[in-house]
Amino acid sequence: MEVEEEEEEEERKKGIEEEEEEEEEQTMEVEVEEEGFVLQLHYWTKRNDEEER
Repeated sequence: MEVEEEEEEEERKKGIEEEEEEEEEQTMEVEVEEEGFVLQLHYWTKRNDEEER
C-alpha cells in the first residue's frame, strides 16, 4: 500500500510542476505580444512622422 501512495504523490507533484510550466509559457507569450505591440506602435508612429514630412 505504501508504494501506491508514494506513486500517487509523485504523480500529483508532476501535475503541479506541469501547471507551473504552462503558467510560465503563458506569461512569456503575453510579454512577447506586448513587446510586439510596442514595436508596432513605434513603427506606425515613425511611419506617420515620415509621411507628414
